[in-house]
Order: sequence, then structure tokens, then C-alpha cells
Amino acid sequence: MVISNSKKDLRHIKLMTLNNNYWITETISDEVNDFLSREKYRLIQKRKLETISFSELRNKYPNVCPLYYNYISAMHNPAIVWGENFGAEMAVRALIKNGLLNDEEDKINTKTINRLVRKRDSEKDKLLKLLGKSSILNLSKKRNAIRKSDKNYFNDLKSLSLSLLYCLQEKKNVTFITSDSDFLNIIFDMFSTIIQQSTFDYEILPQLTNEIKLKILNGKTHSFFLNSFEFKKHMDKYTGDAFSDNWKKDYLIFNIKYWDIKEQKYTKLEFRFNETMRQLFLNSHGNLECPFVKNNDCGSWIHYRYWWPPNSIHNINILKVMIRVKNIINKENIRVNNNIHKTICKYPQQDASNQLINLSQFY
Repeated sequence: MVISNSKKDLRHIKLMTLNNNYWITETISDEVNDFLSREKYRLIQKRKLETISFSELRNKYPNVCPLYYNYISAMHNPAIVWGENFGAEMAVRALIKNGLLNDEEDKINTKTINRLVRKRDSEKDKLLKLLGKSSILNLSKKRNAIRKSDKNYFNDLKSLSLSLLYCLQEKKNVTFITSDSDFLNIIFDMFSTIIQQSTFDYEILPQLTNEIKLKILNGKTHSFFLNSFEFKKHMDKYTGDAFSDNWKKDYLIFNIKYWDIKEQKYTKLEFRFNETMRQLFLNSHGNLECPFVKNNDCGSWIHYRYWWPPNSIHNINILKVMIRVKNIINKENIRVNNNIHKTICKYPQQDASNQLINLSQFY
């Protein structure tokens, strides 16, 4: 961590969670070394910084590849059924695919943003108001990043994804410290997406008869028609369970500490992962697949495509879900070195060429 020497910046005085070790991503490590060459910055602890990289984590845990990129995708362009940001995120997806919005997409985007602004302005609770503000800023930030192909935007998402995976895989408490309020919003986007993916598994897996399994394993698709409001009710229940700490006895803690420069104080969000929650997040591939990662359990061998009820040709009460088998089916994780992984798996290739912008939870 690098802290400004400015007398007006009190974050190092108010930061009381300092430990003997700090972990930073490769991207931040480069930034740190640049900062340290300037006299106005200083390191707040004398020990050498240790760096986590995706490559090192993947060497130790071969299963992290689709998890890492699924988390990034969930933060970048979530598609939450009945989500209040759905219209704006749908416009983001159109921007990714087409580079611009048509008139209808622009109207939906504007309508969604105006509603978010009204909600933010009417909110009395300080934390909820801050989350509302960060949600609007994050939507604006990602639209600009897509237009400019800004890799710094994705460096932020990669840092958060890597930090969470490190916490879950190593079973160590982690505090993620930032002065960017966007992280307060995108962590909730990621949680909502992972919970929605789990809800699809909960709803669909019990309905998979041997006949349907054989059908999709032969390369065909099969559609389910769920009650959209019941699906939302189930998802809300699982969301409540995920954020509730009453039933979690032994758990890991993932903290986000946001430094408000104007207020000169920290806002903390704490997320607790017991073993059930940990396993849920460590089996959440979404629709992603890696040639070297086990995906034959927890529904991670199924590719889901769904239609947002208001945009569906079906009744608004119906959530249409179409499933097919993923292109890659592995029964075990396969250990290969990073050079082979980068050569064969498409996600690190997209990462290296700054093409993560194409990742999306929309089909």
C-alpha cells in the first residue's frame, strides 16, 4: 500500500487493520514501484511487498480460471433478473457488441439512470445513498471504459476478483482497501450474479430427467419455463441467507474498506463466508469453461441462456431458460504450466490482448 504524505490525507492514521504482510496484484505492484520513485509518496511499512498474480494462484489451484473470469464478468456486465440496473446493463451490452446505442436502447438507458438518480436523491440512509451514487458512477465509468478500451478499468475488476479468490482458496481473511467507491457497488453485482447462477442450478437441476440429460449431451437444447416471480422470491431468500451472519459459525471474512477523501473516513463492508458459502463461490463458473478445469458437478457443465421477462415474447410471469451442455466437459482438474494454459485457454488470451471488454453475463 502506498500512502500520500499530504497532511490533509489522514487515511494511514485512521487505518487500524495493518498487519505484517500485504498482498497486491501485479498491476498494483507496477503502480507502487512508480509511486516509490516519487518523493511525495512513502511506504507505510518496511517489509517487502508480496505480490499475488493470477498465474501463481492458478498454478496452485487449477480450478480458478473460470471462477476468476466469471467474477470479472459478473462485475463488468451483470444480467440480474428483475435487477434495478438491468436496463442500463442491457445498454452496456449493446455498447460492447455494436459500439453505439440505437434510439430504443438509449431511451431504456436514460429511463433507468433517471430512476436510479431519483432513488439516490430520496435515500436517507448514508450507506444506501453512497451505494446508489457509486452505482450511477460505475455505469458511467464502464461506458467510458468500453468506448476508450480502457484497460485500467479492468485492472480494478481483476484486483477485486483476485483478492476474493485468494481469500476463499487460501482460507485467509482479506481486507481490500480502496478510495474508489465503485467497488462498493460492483461487489454487490458480483454477489447477485453468483447467487442467481446458484438459483438457476437449484431450479433446473432437479428437473433434469435422464431423457433431458441425454438430449442435451447429444448437442441439443432444452427449454424450461419458470415462474419469474417465484424465481425472484427464491433468489431474494438466498440473497438474504448469503448476507445474514446469524447462521454462520466458522467463517472467513472479506472486507472492503472505502476511503472517502472528502469525509476523511473509512466505510467498511464485511462479507462472511462459511464453508457452504465458500463452496458456492468456488463452484460458480457461470457459462465459462476452461480446457483444464473440472466442471462435471454442481451444474457447472450446463450453459444457461435466459430471457428477461419484460423483454420476452412470453407472459411477464414466465422466465424462459434454455439449457445446453458446455463445449468442454472435464471430470477432473488438469495441471498444466501457465504457458500451456495461456496458449490454449481463450480467457488469458483475451486478457493479454485487452479483450475482456467482451465478457458479459448477457448472451
